[in-house]
Amino acid sequence: MHDRKELYENIRKYRIEKGLSQSELAEMTGYASNSMIAQIESGIIDLPCSKVILFANTLGVSVPVLMGYPDQKKIHAAFESLPPSWQSYMYQQLQFARINADEEKKNSGLLFSKYKIIRTSEGNDHVEIK
Repeated sequence: MHDRKELYENIRKYRIEKGLSQSELAEMTGYASNSMIAQIESGIIDLPCSKVILFANTLGVSVPVLMGYPDQKKIHAAFESLPPSWQSYMYQQLQFARINADEEKKNSGLLFSKYKIIRTSEGNDHVEIK
């Protein structure tokens, strides 16, 4: 599995690039205080998948870029390396994001527009990059 340290460093990097304080990012992502963001950025607090998606959307980057996978092949490999429960959750979020994009044309849905969901003959869902 991918080293999560890069994820936390990227949260800090993109927060600073966007000109947000830790307090502002905490408020935007539903955390109680800037100290929680400081702990996330230092890797003390681990983020669940849902929060990774929230941080990516809030910071205006895709989940793979936030996790340190800007290369398309690395993105696919990273997705395939996720536990099945995360893959399933990501699949649901991709579907939800597409619905939002179609209905509201918001950026949160457009972040996932380069992925295609495929169901294998065994009945498993798998994501491909368009």
